[in-house]
Amino acid sequence: MFLYGGVRVLADDGYADLGWLPILAVGALALVAGALLGMGVGRTVPSALTPPVLAMVSLTAVTAVHVTVTPDMVPNRIVLLSPALSQVYSAFLTVTWRVHAGQTVWLLGLAATGFLLLVARRPRARLLALLPVALGAAVAVPLLPADSARNYALDKAATALVCDGRVCVTKLHEPRLAALKGPGEEALRLLGRLPDPPSAVRESVDPWPRDTEVSRPSGVVPVDFEAQALDGATKDEYTRALLAGAGTAPCLVADMSDPTEEQRRAYDETKVVRELAARTVAAAWFTGELKPLRGTAWLRADADKLAGPAWNALRALPPDVQRERITALRTAALSCDGDLLNVLKDGPR
Repeated sequence: MFLYGGVRVLADDGYADLGWLPILAVGALALVAGALLGMGVGRTVPSALTPPVLAMVSLTAVTAVHVTVTPDMVPNRIVLLSPALSQVYSAFLTVTWRVHAGQTVWLLGLAATGFLLLVARRPRARLLALLPVALGAAVAVPLLPADSARNYALDKAATALVCDGRVCVTKLHEPRLAALKGPGEEALRLLGRLPDPPSAVRESVDPWPRDTEVSRPSGVVPVDFEAQALDGATKDEYTRALLAGAGTAPCLVADMSDPTEEQRRAYDETKVVRELAARTVAAAWFTGELKPLRGTAWLRADADKLAGPAWNALRALPPDVQRERITALRTAALSCDGDLLNVLKDGPR
């Protein structure tokens, strides 16, 4: 799996870093430890039923701690005794050194116990064979993080910025810099119509842990390749995405192409639609043409019903008043304060 993935990454000019080596090493150690433990238990309990029973018990235990119970029921340190980590939702995250170290100690103890059970001939030797796994657990459990959010950390190498003039992306997405350069410069030029405009375009990275406060610097136009669905985007679509909300990031989730019912219930869809409509109108003010934003297909019909009248009302105002409304919208979007459609309608408070 790793060999195939590595070849694909290199062949497609993707991001390559040695941070995957500890992950691979721990995974390989888990396979060795599992094999030795299985052979050791099989030698201790020589029965045709031992392999299938052991396999079922192991699979059930791993599934139980990862799927069928809530994190409050099973401490994170116990969950991490299984090398199967939970799904990672960001390409910018990597496994922390405490997880690597704790799992390595635990798996070494497990492997040693399996080997000693395999070679033991007497009952006393089999009892002594349990010492390595007990010692490994005693060292590993306190070492492993208690909070599941601490299982991962932002990869500093992957999130390092690579810039071409005023346009920057992360090292992970360096191949996309060429496509972003032109639209980024164009967006900055158009945003120059506002007072105190932003001076740079920079790829944004979601904070980790998720409850970390997100900064929204006024001098930067953020770009999120995943949330804004920019794969295969044209130059015009890139520019429009950067101009959405007058060069600001959305405050509410509006980027799911096919949300589940649970995701729909997780937030007020009306607020999302209203913000999306206002952000669409803001982009149209700079380009002169009202068009939908990428990555918002499931909200498009509802947003269009609001964006059209708001766009017509904005264009009917004098140019200086229009600029005042867009400036107020940008200020409100930077602080996530208020309803952006109302700002377009009524102006700054």
